[in-house]
Amino acid sequence: MSGEGDPDAKPTVVDRPPSTPHAVGTQQPVNEPSRRPSRKRSIPPGARYESGAEIGRGGMGRVVEATDTLLDRRVAVKEALTTDAELLRRFARETKITARLEHPSIVPVYDAGVVDGSPFYVMRRVTGRPLSELIRAAPTLEERLALVPHLLAAAQAIAHAHQRGIIHRDVKPANILVGDLGETVVIDWGLAKVIGEPDDDSSDDKEPDASSSLRTRMGVVFGTPGFMDPNQLRGDFVGPQGDVYSLGASLYN
Repeated sequence: MSGEGDPDAKPTVVDRPPSTPHAVGTQQPVNEPSRRPSRKRSIPPGARYESGAEIGRGGMGRVVEATDTLLDRRVAVKEALTTDAELLRRFARETKITARLEHPSIVPVYDAGVVDGSPFYVMRRVTGRPLSELIRAAPTLEERLALVPHLLAAAQAIAHAHQRGIIHRDVKPANILVGDLGETVVIDWGLAKVIGEPDDDSSDDKEPDASSSLRTRMGVVFGTPGFMDPNQLRGDFVGPQGDVYSLGASLYN
């Protein structure tokens, strides 16, 4: 049971001119570990959150471990590392979208704010292994079938998002975290959007219909090749069915 897609493939923002597409940006799952060191500091300075080691880094920002000094608990803080107005709008959208989702398999947002013009948000610290890693460590059919319940839990989380009019747009095994307590968490909502709202790249004030092309209207395609709905890969608008396709591709892997 192995698929054609790479379970660890990074999401890309692909420029789609008439010539061959090329990747111009990537984003890593926010809760995957990183070896980057980080000096302890407060967020905001002298205030509630004392940051620690860096967990992960993507195109818009990074995630660090932190201590909530008010409640004395470990949390994760995602910080924007850009001054680009468009990326800051995307970061704000990601924060609001994630905060709107309340489901056992979606990391809750605890707090948000701005430090020196750079936004951040605080979420539950999740420790575990991505499903992609567990798939690689499960060579037999029996071992892989034992992982199916985690994919079903992820599907329930995605269904919850769809009920609230939100699509993830980058569902894949690397973005499904299996926690140390056996819980399943869908992470990295950085490419998510609200159905009916325009992408930040677009000047249009309404969603393109099914026959419209994001490639011609916006020039970019979001997602991870190997897990994207073919229509999405071509640049056509894809709604919730794109996430369903990605779940199927993840199951195939």
